[in-house]
Amino acid sequence: GFGSAEPCSVSLVAMHHLLTKLLIFAMGYLAHSEHQRRLADDGGDYDHVSICGSSFTFEEARELATLSRQQPAAIAEIVGTTQTSAALRRQGKVWAQHVLEGPIAWVLSVVYIAATVIAGVTPLSALCNHATGNGSPAAVYVVAIADVAIYAFLAWWTTVVLRLLQGRPLL
Repeated sequence: GFGSAEPCSVSLVAMHHLLTKLLIFAMGYLAHSEHQRRLADDGGDYDHVSICGSSFTFEEARELATLSRQQPAAIAEIVGTTQTSAALRRQGKVWAQHVLEGPIAWVLSVVYIAATVIAGVTPLSALCNHATGNGSPAAVYVVAIADVAIYAFLAWWTTVVLRLLQGRPLL
């Protein structure tokens, strides 16, 4: 059946939330330690922390904490059954068709090649033989050249057919 989110998506969101909480804790701890050290050194009160190759302001740490508190509602909006999640799923289906276009076109090409090799005849040559009887030698060569063009551009042809079947733009 339909689930509101895949297990991978849920575990990814959980990992992101946990790492955000760890980052907020580390920023708070480093900021507090640096603030205490600076007060002990010269009595100054600084709003900027630069320690261990990291640089941030107290305002940035507060902003991250605020975003973290808002994160559960945003996650529910994305993975739940809301208008936002429905729009994301629609966009995901469009993206999936784009991403899978190459492999599907390749499979369609393999099916066409296998069918023509196993049958020993191409659709164009079968049509020509049916229309002209056994076919003249000149017609056989013309059909063979046309079949070569079909095979040469088979990936493009199958991509066009796939896009037509899916109702997507051709270019």
